[in-house]
Amino acid sequence: MRLVTAILSPEATHKATPQAWPADVPEPSIGQTGCATVDLTGSQAAAAVAHLSLNPEPGTWPTYRGRTNNGIVRAAVRYLLPHE
Repeated sequence: MRLVTAILSPEATHKATPQAWPADVPEPSIGQTGCATVDLTGSQAAAAVAHLSLNPEPGTWPTYRGRTNNGIVRAAVRYLLPHE
């Protein structure tokens, strides 16, 4: 499973109040590109699916307050194909 995060710029609007980043999901370190990915397995992958996959608005990424200096981020998880 791959976790993807992207910094939400301060000027961007979002309808929902950002949620706290789940404690049992590792938060990727976002560099200068403004986005990051990390591949997860086992209990970390299960936690990411349980906490990061739900979004009441289809087609949008949930918004979170990062635990590190990432600020407000959007996060999505996706399952990897066997060749990835």
